[in-house]
Amino acid sequence: MAKTWVYQEYYSNFSTTSVQLLYKRGASGNSLNLDGDYITFKKDGTFERRDLNGNMKTGTWQYVNNDTQVKTVEDGVEHVSTTINLNASNYTWHDVADRSYGIMIPR
Repeated sequence: MAKTWVYQEYYSNFSTTSVQLLYKRGASGNSLNLDGDYITFKKDGTFERRDLNGNMKTGTWQYVNNDTQVKTVEDGVEHVSTTINLNASNYTWHDVADRSYGIMIPR
């Protein structure tokens, strides 16, 4: 987990009948441009990321629920995502509350 990740794919309305692929790396016609986005998870439980507007953000992260989920806190806002797959070349997550789904690869 402690590395820099970039988006390979990003979906909204996941687990609904209106799921939308908003971004796929290298594809033309993406609804979102996430080419410059990244998140770096550090071993000390902090992270830094660049959002789609180029803004730098920082926060904390930790594994929760027997290491099946990742909780991040940024600017006082908490997000919990379920880890679908995590290995050296892939971090796939699903944020149930936000209905988003991301496939990330190392930068």
